Amino acid sequence: MNGWFFMLNVTHFFVNPSNFFVGLYLLILRMTDLELAEQCLSGNRKAEKLLYERFSGQMFAVCKRYLPNQQEAEDVFHEAMIITFTKLKSWRKEGPLGGWIRRITVNQCINHLKKNKKMWTLETAELAQVRDASVDEILNPMNTADILKCIAELPLGYRTVFNLFAIEGFSHQEIAQQLGISESTSKTQFLKSKLRLQEKLAALEKKVST
Repeated sequence: MNGWFFMLNVTHFFVNPSNFFVGLYLLILRMTDLELAEQCLSGNRKAEKLLYERFSGQMFAVCKRYLPNQQEAEDVFHEAMIITFTKLKSWRKEGPLGGWIRRITVNQCINHLKKNKKMWTLETAELAQVRDASVDEILNPMNTADILKCIAELPLGYRTVFNLFAIEGFSHQEIAQQLGISESTSKTQFLKSKLRLQEKLAALEKKVST
C-alpha cells in the first residue's frame, strides 16, 4: 500500500471514520491472491472473509459436481474451507491459490465418496457396445446447465471418475491410486459414463426437436 494513500485515508478517518473503513475494505477487495493470503495469515478478519467470498462459489460448485445431494455438498464444502484456512501457511505460492484450494476441495469430496461401499457396482453392458466418442464431442452441443444436470444424474462411480478424468485432468493411474481401485476399473467407469452422457444428449436433442 502506498504511504501517501495510507496517510490520506488516516486523515479521512478523523474526518469521517465510516469512510475510512469503507476505503480500507475496498483496498482489501483489490488485493491479489498472494496479498490476500498474507493478510489472512496476519490475522486480518476482513481478508479471511474476502478469501471465503472470492472462492466459495467455485468450490461449492466443485462439491456439487461430486455430491448432488445439497446437504452432503455443503458439509464437504465447509470441511474443505476449514482445511484451507488451517493449512494456508503450507501454500507454496508456486501455483494459483484457487488451484490449491480446488485440490483440497476435490480431495475432501473423494474422501467422502470413498466411504460409500456401493460406488463401484458395475453394470453388465458389454463395453464393445460403447462408441468411444470424445468428451468434447459429447458435451460441446450442450449448455452448461444441461451438462451439470447430466453429470449429477450419473451413477456415483461413473460421476466420480468422469469428474476426476475429464474435468480435473487426473490420469487413470492417479484415479486408481486416489480411490483405491484398479486402473481398468477407472477406465471402465469412465467409458460407461460417456455412454450414459451420450444417451442423455440424444434424449435432450430429441426433446428439443419435437
